[in-house]
Parts: sequence; structure tokens; C-alpha cells
Amino acid sequence: MKLKKTQKIKNQKSVKVAALALAVALLLMAAGCGTAGGGATTTAAATTQAAATTQAAATEAGAATTAAAATTAAAADAATTQAAADQGAAAGGIPEIGPVTFPLAQPETLSVFVLHAQAVVDMTDNFPTQELERQTNVKLDFQYNVMGDDGKTKLNLLMASNDLPDVFLRTAWTKAEALLYGSQGLILPIQDYLTVLPQWNEFNEMDSGRLKDISLPDGNIYTYGTVTAEQHTNYHARHYVWQPWVDKLMGGKLPETTDEYYEYLTKVKNEDPNGNGKADEVPLSGSIAPGMWATDPTTFLLNAFLPINCHIATASGGFQGFVVDAAGQLEFQPTKDEYREGLRYLNKLFKEGLMDNQTFTMDGTQLTAQGSANDPHILGASSGGIVGSFCDFTNFSKGEVTEDWAGWTLLPPLEGPAGARNAFYTLPGSGLSNGYISRDCKNVNLAVNLFDYMMAPNMTMVQNYGPEGSAWEFVTEGLAIDGTTAQWKKNITDKTKPSGESDWGTGNAQDFWPSDITISRGQLLKPKQLADNPEVNLEYILYQNMLEYRKYRPDPATVLPGNLAYDEDDARAVSEYLVSIGGYCLQARVQFVTGDLSVDNDWDSYVQKINDMDLAGYIAVTQKAFDEYRSGGN
Repeated sequence: MKLKKTQKIKNQKSVKVAALALAVALLLMAAGCGTAGGGATTTAAATTQAAATTQAAATEAGAATTAAAATTAAAADAATTQAAADQGAAAGGIPEIGPVTFPLAQPETLSVFVLHAQAVVDMTDNFPTQELERQTNVKLDFQYNVMGDDGKTKLNLLMASNDLPDVFLRTAWTKAEALLYGSQGLILPIQDYLTVLPQWNEFNEMDSGRLKDISLPDGNIYTYGTVTAEQHTNYHARHYVWQPWVDKLMGGKLPETTDEYYEYLTKVKNEDPNGNGKADEVPLSGSIAPGMWATDPTTFLLNAFLPINCHIATASGGFQGFVVDAAGQLEFQPTKDEYREGLRYLNKLFKEGLMDNQTFTMDGTQLTAQGSANDPHILGASSGGIVGSFCDFTNFSKGEVTEDWAGWTLLPPLEGPAGARNAFYTLPGSGLSNGYISRDCKNVNLAVNLFDYMMAPNMTMVQNYGPEGSAWEFVTEGLAIDGTTAQWKKNITDKTKPSGESDWGTGNAQDFWPSDITISRGQLLKPKQLADNPEVNLEYILYQNMLEYRKYRPDPATVLPGNLAYDEDDARAVSEYLVSIGGYCLQARVQFVTGDLSVDNDWDSYVQKINDMDLAGYIAVTQKAFDEYRSGGN
């Protein structure tokens, strides 16, 4: 793919367009409807919980619009700033373009912004940060270390300021947002810097579609990105049942249909499987609180009625709602009769007390307490990316399999009354959120080379797992998780070391970076882990989960890619549709489940309201972007 040469960006976008287009930054916020609700038990609280994101989005839109008034002026000197950066690079002995040899002869510092998806860790007192500095002589100064909706708000305001950090380690920007900021000169095109770098070229040779995927419609590449492959997170709306109760109540046979699953939950409620003489069992629970990993049970269960990949959760994936038919045309799932029947089934579970009435209001701590209780055990089923999503992870992370963990069994996707049986599935992408360079960067070539250095195998392992030797080591023999020859093994260590020794490598949270913020080949190396101790090998467990759910994967040709590119006008429209249509659909899902809306009496008005929000326009603008994607565009 032939790319345009780097050129100075003209900054002539009006303040009005910049303010409207910045609404795209609300995209991920609009995706989830839930926030932590404490211990509320009423369905009214659940509705308030589900509507929170839409209200927050409206409030933030005003703030982002006000902040964006400074954007044009802030971007006006982009070309001058870049020229100064190039001169400074040359003066410091680092080439303006081309490979950089690490470690540097003289120390350098890069200021950094990072937006976490699920958890904020101290990025200074942190092994990968310190090890990267040791190996390269480049210090990362984390000026912004944020997460969630508040972090996104700070990012919006930062982009309208006159003081940008050198690099953005992770932003969660869509292609449309990156295109907007690139057109304003706030982030820089970096393709000319990339063409001579070893890791970059290696991955482009491995994946011929990567350049197309990571390039934007203006012909530029603005992000280094990460390397992705199909993995367990493409199937992360998984479900688990308590095996001892399946043995006791169902003769050991896992439910395979929605009817059998209903039977299991009913028996959990009525037959006192924990044997304490109290009606304290919770047949099914979950949470839509921010930061939870795929613990929304409605997504798993709705896939027994039609393919759908819309979570009610901020951290577990955004609203989309489309599938692609055989002719390449988009269909909107949340207004179909099959979706209605799925809601009817969910309402039945909720109404009969089989689904915890706090599912849409409880926080992660409350759900984990339910999943970990063992004196007596109380929970019959829950959704999650892994058992640790709703059960205490502490002992397992030490290499210990306790009873409260071992009793959980993965439940394959269920077959619905019309024969549908689907796993949640999203297409792999190229990790567009990671590795942007701002117009204020003092040394662009250094920053891009640092990204490439981070992608090498050693720094990939350091970012994802911590110190070599104590936490992991490379190997050349043994069976890997994916059945090939292993390339590395993880070393299980306890949490303590003798007095006076470093704590690095003991498995604590500061040993590694959260996987969402890395610039690494981690997804390629994960299945190459030595498959020893499979009962406590998390990657082995997750890989096996993926293989089981892959059996029920929808045809990938029917799945809409999540990284479509839009021009500014269309991006603005999509962001508004995601707030209005997306927010309403997810809010209404909760209301139909809890009974605040009637599947029988309110369905027609629900569909009409979505149509009145311009569903036809939402389909049209998304169809346009998808057609361009299929034709070889971006």
C-alpha cells in the first residue's frame, strides 16, 4: 500500500466543526449503561444505573464543546513545533529519521498520557517502566495516568489545550477521532519514521492486511498500534455454572438449551443445594459496573436467540448492534423479533427470582463476595471473562486452586427455542489505541523507535509479565498452549522474598503493565507459553475457553468490523447515534429485563422510538463506511 509522505498539516478547521467532532470522544462512554450502584435492590435503581452513561455523555458533550474552542488556536503552530523538534533531535545526536541505537549515550525524557481500560497502576514505581529506562536510557514521565469516563474527559480537555504530552501510550480513540486530531495537527503522521524499523516491518510481512487496517483515509498512519490475533477476548462473554450443584441437581449434565438452563436455575432456587436449610441460594448473578470484565449475563443469554455483541458494561465492549447479511447489507439486531423473545426469556428469569435483582446495580466487590462464598456456597451461575471476574483471584494467582475456584465449570453457549446457538464474537483488529505522537513531541524519531523497541520479544515479555528469570524465561522445548513448540514459560512464585531482596518478580501488580496499555506482541506470544501446570495456567485455561466457544462462532463474514473509518461529518453523526440509539437500546434492555418496560405492551413504542432517533440514518452512515472498508479503503 503506497502511503503519502509526511507533510505539514494545515490547521483551518473551524471551532464549530472541531467542537462537534470532538463528540466522537464520547463513543466508548455511550457504550455502557451501568455504574456501580451500591446495594440498591429496586428495578428503578437498575434503570437509573443503565441510563447513567447517556446522561453523563450529555453533560460531557457540553464540557468538550467548550474546551474545544481553544483547539484551532492550539493546533495552529503544529508545523513550526515539528520543525523545532526535528532541529532539536539533530542537535542531540539522534537522527531526525532512521533507527536509533539503545541505550542512548545521554538520557532523554518523554512525557506520557495513558488511559487505562480497567485498572490504574502506579506507572512510576513499576518494573516495566524502570526496566525500559534501564535498557534504553529513556525515562517515561507519566503526567496523565487515568481511566474510565473521567479519564476520557481529561483527554478531551487535554486535546483542546496548548500543552500536550510527547506521546499517548493509550487513548481508546476510534479511527474517526484519530483522523480528526490528525487533520488538526494535534497528532503527527509517523509512517516515514516507521518504514526502516525492524519490528514494524516484521509484523507487516506477517500480516499483509495490517497496513490497510492501521492507515486512515487521508493516507497517513498516526499510531504504532499493537499486534493482535484471535484470542479469548474475541469470545469474552462467557458463562460459568457451579459444577457440584450441576452434579447434584442435573445428574452431572451441563445445560445445553435455554429450557435446561431454566430448569437448573429453578432447582438451585427451590431445592436447597447447599443443604443449610435456608433459601439463601442465588441462582444467577452478574454486574454491569465499570471495570468489570464481561459480567453482564444478558449478552451470553441473548446469543441463544440471535447473534449480538452489545454488552451493558463500560469495560467489556461497546454498543454496535449490527450484523452483515449475505448481500453485505447491515441489519440492526435490537429491533428484531428474536431479540424480543430473548428479552422475554430474561424477564422470566428476573421475574421468578432466578436472576439476582441486584444484577444491574451491584458493584464488583458485591459480586465477588457472592462468587467466593463457600461457607456455605450460594451462587449457581454467573458471566465473566474468567472465573476471577466474579470470584476471588488471590489464591489462584499464587498457583493455588481452592474449592471456591475449582468448582466453577465453563458453560458452552446455549441453544435457544428456535435453534440459535451463538458465541459472542468480535473480529480481531490491529490495536489502534496505542502509540500516538503529539505535535509537541520534542523528538518524534526517538519516540517511534522506542515504540518499536517495546514490540521486541524481550520487552513484550517484560511489559506483560515482569522480570525475566523470576517471573518468566524463554524456552526451546516442550508443548505450548496452542500445541506447537513452547517459546517461554511462566514461573510461579510466592508473594514474598527474603528481607533485603527486591520485590520484583513476586507476582504483584507492579511487576507488569495492564495488557491494554502495552505496545507489544503479547497476543502472539500468549499461546506459545509452556503448557505446564494447566490447572493454574491462566493462559492455558483462557485458550481452552476460546477453543470451546469457537465451535459456536458466527460466520466472521456476518460480523461488522469494529475499526471502520468515517470522515468528520459521518464521525459526528455516528457519535450522536451511539449516544441516542445506543444508549437507549442498552437502557431499554435493562428495563425490559426488570419489567419496567413490558415486552408485550411497550415493544412497538420501543421500536418506534429507535426509528424516530433516525435508525435509517445510523444504518446508512455505517453501511457507507463498511462498503469503503470492503472495497479496500479504510
